[in-house]
Amino acid sequence: MKQKIMLIAGCSHTAGSEIDGNEDSPYNREASFGGVLAEKMGYKSVNIAEPGSTNSTIARSILQWFSSEYKPDEMEVFVVV
Repeated sequence: MKQKIMLIAGCSHTAGSEIDGNEDSPYNREASFGGVLAEKMGYKSVNIAEPGSTNSTIARSILQWFSSEYKPDEMEVFVVV
């Protein structure tokens, strides 16, 4: 059975910055919209969002993730941008 991954990419809002008062933390990423959505849909959250990212940076980060981390035989990936 394939692992269900939700790849979450975006800027500081997507990363969940400042939810707990810190710019970035594991809790912020879990409590972000994408983290909550992944949990509710039964996916493992992989949040690659970076505060301050531009649209072109976000697009490149997604392409980089797929070229280095994606294993098509082992993963079902749902992407949230």
